[in-house]
Amino acid sequence: MGDYMNKKLRIVLIVFVIMFLVFVGYLSYYKFMKSDKSDSKSFTFQYEGIKHINSIEYNESYKDNIFYNVINKIEFTVINDNNVGKLYIDDEKHLHISLNSSNKEVLENVKFNTLYDASMFFEKGLNAFGITEDGNLYKFVLNNDNLNELYINKIDIPNEKIVNFTNLKVKSYININHMSFVVLTAKNKLYDVYTLFPYDKDMMYINNEYILYSDMSISKINGEVFKKDNKDVKVKNIILVGMGNNISGFKNVPTEFIITSDNEMLYVEGDTIKKYNKYVSNISELENNIIVITFNDKSKIKFKGFYDKELFK
Repeated sequence: MGDYMNKKLRIVLIVFVIMFLVFVGYLSYYKFMKSDKSDSKSFTFQYEGIKHINSIEYNESYKDNIFYNVINKIEFTVINDNNVGKLYIDDEKHLHISLNSSNKEVLENVKFNTLYDASMFFEKGLNAFGITEDGNLYKFVLNNDNLNELYINKIDIPNEKIVNFTNLKVKSYININHMSFVVLTAKNKLYDVYTLFPYDKDMMYINNEYILYSDMSISKINGEVFKKDNKDVKVKNIILVGMGNNISGFKNVPTEFIITSDNEMLYVEGDTIKKYNKYVSNISELENNIIVITFNDKSKIKFKGFYDKELFK
């Protein structure tokens, strides 16, 4: 009887240990998966507009960046090289667009001073800007041979009139094909028309989604600043994640990992800043752009990516 009870007790203990180990394993998995993807409540976005930007006024050093010559005609092709179009200003300063045998006036009764061709990164189609006599700025886009589908967008910079185009662009992190286009206003200010922010030669666009400032703080492209406990997050490294990566622990792989000065690793999902639950201890690059991030517990993640080793030494 005693042996039977002892055997039964051993079975109960074994079952209990197995259940305990399963429970602990589940908690560890749950904690890992959840904490990697949970919101860090102290991290927020706060809109601060142009707080970080030292507004640069036009001066003699920028004279070679200003386009003073009048451009009154832009030629373009759509669909194929046989469909040649033209956006042009006539002798009365009215704007027209023509394609094959079609011709129409654009924005009747509005007079234009000059045009700018912004289609350098586009093989086909029209992508252009125009400045009016009144100092207004318009963007024009056409991607097919139907002139009625010409996209027209007026770009307003509050309390400013546009007087000239420039060849200035906000710097881009690694990716040179990015959206930036700077104009000169009547008040001698330089503005990027894509963000409507004053031009700052020291700031940098990240994937056309974020702005990195000279003090190493960072914001979304609309000026919402990364904050931790109401203080600016300072960046130590930004790693661009290549497409097609499948990184363990991430259901939706982010496009960037942002390493802070405190060695925390942040990433963004929608309108939420998320924090990885481990601290970064090392970043290295193997052959073929393979990035290895090592954490404080010696664990690692490996993926294809890019980072600027000159900027982030």
